[in-house]
Amino acid sequence: MIFMNTTNNEFSKNKPINIFLPESAQKKLFLTFWLIFLIRIGGSIPIPGIDENSFSNLFQSSSSVQNVLQNFSGSNSFPTLFSLGISPSINASIIMQLFLSINPDLKKMQREEGEFGRRKIEQYIRYLTLFLSLVQSLFLSFSFKQFIFGWTIFKTIEISFFLTTGSMVVLWISEVITKSGITNGSSLLVFLTIIGNTPQQFKQLLPYLNIFNSLLIIFILFVTVNSIIFLQQSTISIPIVTLKISTKNSETANLRQKTFLPFKFNQTGVMPIVFTSYMLPILTSVGYFCLQKINNFHIFPFSIICPKIFGQIIYFGVEFFLICLFTYFYSTLTLNPKDVSDDLQKTAFFIPGIRPGQQTFRYLEKLFQRQALIGGFILAANAVLLNVVSLICKVQIVESISIGSQIIIVGVIIEIVEKFRALIISDIYKNYFKVKN
Repeated sequence: MIFMNTTNNEFSKNKPINIFLPESAQKKLFLTFWLIFLIRIGGSIPIPGIDENSFSNLFQSSSSVQNVLQNFSGSNSFPTLFSLGISPSINASIIMQLFLSINPDLKKMQREEGEFGRRKIEQYIRYLTLFLSLVQSLFLSFSFKQFIFGWTIFKTIEISFFLTTGSMVVLWISEVITKSGITNGSSLLVFLTIIGNTPQQFKQLLPYLNIFNSLLIIFILFVTVNSIIFLQQSTISIPIVTLKISTKNSETANLRQKTFLPFKFNQTGVMPIVFTSYMLPILTSVGYFCLQKINNFHIFPFSIICPKIFGQIIYFGVEFFLICLFTYFYSTLTLNPKDVSDDLQKTAFFIPGIRPGQQTFRYLEKLFQRQALIGGFILAANAVLLNVVSLICKVQIVESISIGSQIIIVGVIIEIVEKFRALIISDIYKNYFKVKN
């Protein structure tokens, strides 16, 4: 309970204002907890028609079944109503962002049609989520053919509809959390999945840790988490002025000097890590295949053997390069300097010392490129650093402390803190003006 001191006697005599948990924050928090509870219930409802005993026995002994579940449902447990989770929606959002960058009609609708265009894009994402959920559920259902009682094609379709319905329910819950809860729904669900898997992962890791490994991992976590906080919280502020403000008025001149166009230092979030995780296994397989074919055809008079340490160096180098490349590529998708330049020109704003139009575009393009390269370098360095530590300690770094997981965890925590801070400040002002009136 915190008290606010003011010069208004009537306000100070009134009841103290609780700015720790205002009513609006309590409602959002309660709604979010209730929806998370529904997610947990849906995650406990098993898919009908599957032999749970035979599935569990094979699951314990077969890594291929675990890989199928991990690839298509993102979990390593018996398939349930919400097994697909939020992954189809996230994949649909990524695909839609790629479509927006290559389709001028979609891009024009998003930029020029305001709220209508935004809702139309969201509708397209829902349709794409439905399609991806159906495809994933069909693959998952056919992979469980041996566990289905009295298998028929109709039972497989029935199970796929069951999984697809669960995925769309999860999408609806995430949208409700985003609209009326405490943070972005999709990020929160991924955050909860990571946190939920952390204890089990660390439990499996404990037998392989010693004092040196533990201290080294703690130190590296301290470095990487602070780097992620720097990337997530740092902004670039570009000073802008407008022709509508008179420079003769000293008061407006001071206001003009305080007008900035802020841009987050890291515009890409976790996407470069996601793209790199998709590409690295493919490139590794292609590399080993080509090396095997070269040795089989005896192109050289000797067999080419790649030492393990040399292979690790190449792997880390390719990983570093791909993260930097995807950071640069995805930055151009999320933040186009041409669009920013056009918007400034339309609203009669310009950057001091730089002419509107082409010069502004070139200035912003160089600034964003430099920003993307620095951000990509920091992100790649931290990702490779964790892998090097994993190699030194001879233990597999758990998924919950990877760079991608750190970005999600830090981002969600920061967003929740900022949301509560805004609600607290809003509650203070509402109570203050209520007493003043």
